[in-house]
Parts: sequence; C-alpha cells; structure tokens
Amino acid sequence: MDKQITQDWKDWIELNISRGCDKDGIYKILIDEGFSPIDIEKEMGHVPDVEVATIVNPLKAEQHVEFTKNLNSEKTSIYIPNAKKLDTELAEFYTLDNFLNSEECDQV
Repeated sequence: MDKQITQDWKDWIELNISRGCDKDGIYKILIDEGFSPIDIEKEMGHVPDVEVATIVNPLKAEQHVEFTKNLNSEKTSIYIPNAKKLDTELAEFYTLDNFLNSEECDQV
C-alpha cells in the first residue's frame, strides 16, 4: 500500500517548488519515499518528461554539486543531477529539461 501524502509533505512540496527546485528531483524523492505516482502527480501538477528510473534523487547524490577531477587531465567537471552533457569535445555544455517554466523564460 502506498503512503498517503500528509499536510507536512504537501507543505514540503509547495516550499520546494516555490524555491525553484527541480520538479523531477522532487518527484523522484517522493517516489523513493513510497508515495504513489498518481498521488504525486495530482499534488504537484507535474509529470516528468523522462523515464522516472533515469531521474537522480538529489538527496541520495553524494553532494548536490560535486566537483571531480579526472586523473588523466587537469580539467574539472561539475555534477548536475538529471543534466545531459552535449557530446562534443569543443565545450563542456549541459542541458536540463524544464529548467525554467515558460513564465521564467519570458522573464529572461
């Protein structure tokens, strides 16, 4: 049986969405906590565009932002949960689906 989303969880969801946290990350946290996808989608008003199994739970990542050093080079890289790296050696470029909503895009 799936857990019920209590008022505390509803407040947590609202707080993190208002802070601009990644909605896919919030969704994954709630799935990992044992909540039903249907209940999560109803509460958040959000359905991930990607397969849920591919979403990284930001609370289970070693760090929210993890800097690593490649032993074979001097360059450093940044870890961004759920980001996709562009396949090129010309630049270190990442995309993050739904990083901004349409209103935020208009403001930028």
